[in-house]
Amino acid sequence: MKYIKAVSLIVTLFLTVGCSNSTVKQLKNDIYVIYKEDHRGIFGTAQSFKNSVYKEAEIIAKRHNGVVVEVSSQFTPVGLGFAQWATFKYEFRVVNPENYVSPVAASEVSEFCMLGALAIFDDGHSNVETLARAVVRQCENECVGDQMKANNLSAKSEASLRNKCTGQALDSIFLARHVKRDGGELKKYGRFIYLKRKGDSLFINGLSVRDVTGEAELMLHCQVGVDSASINMHRVELSGHSIFSDFKIDKFDYNIAKLDVNGKPTDWAVGSKDSAFILTIPSPVLDDIYMPSERLTIQNDDYKLEFRIGGYRDAIKKMKAECESMKGLRQA
Repeated sequence: MKYIKAVSLIVTLFLTVGCSNSTVKQLKNDIYVIYKEDHRGIFGTAQSFKNSVYKEAEIIAKRHNGVVVEVSSQFTPVGLGFAQWATFKYEFRVVNPENYVSPVAASEVSEFCMLGALAIFDDGHSNVETLARAVVRQCENECVGDQMKANNLSAKSEASLRNKCTGQALDSIFLARHVKRDGGELKKYGRFIYLKRKGDSLFINGLSVRDVTGEAELMLHCQVGVDSASINMHRVELSGHSIFSDFKIDKFDYNIAKLDVNGKPTDWAVGSKDSAFILTIPSPVLDDIYMPSERLTIQNDDYKLEFRIGGYRDAIKKMKAECESMKGLRQA
């Protein structure tokens, strides 16, 4: 009986003490780091521990009328020895949400804009240098202005950035023309970009749109076998360098994440693509994703993404025409 009481007392102490006080340091004007130990030991979960740190970061950001942007994080799980607590070090920036674009997103938005411009401008015969200059003019804000803001560059960097954009535009032109010579396609439908390219005994079709902030990309992906129908499949992919931290999803602890799509609860599988973690919906019914509206939302209690999807009707028709696995499914 004394032993049971002792164990009960220890458990009570663990649950009462819980996480230790955090150590917060301001590294620069807008950069902070939080370090915390989880004194609950085996009685706590990694996700709830991390969430407590995320909430502290959000409190700091709100004091400065900003939002949290993760810089880096380092989690150490609880050890087997005495007082080997789990620890979490979280470094973040506090930024103004009205004008912030991350460097990664700025680069991806620039590439997305260039592909869209090429889908409109390139006839397959125009001089590549002339075409590259036209693409850069079309994407001036995304390729130059947003890059300067995202990387905190001075006006002195504008000329070198424009030269870099021209080089990227040339690369995109050669890539797009190679794709077309292989039987692929590049088209623009409203805010969507459609890209069809040939793989190993299959064609890969992608229909992409970026959210209103440029931080995330939603892609309807399908592959069609050249020799065998057994590899025909389609899925929806949600990617972005900060989606897991924004939605407070631990990509290592969960196989399934629950996010609402246009208000409807939806299961998303945690997967990976090109060495990055993504969220996917395998073989979705298109009505459940692309509704008869010009806007699409993906959200949970922690975060919300909004996509403007003008042009989706013709875009979905094109995907259904190309992708065997989508035929017979309801269409918005």
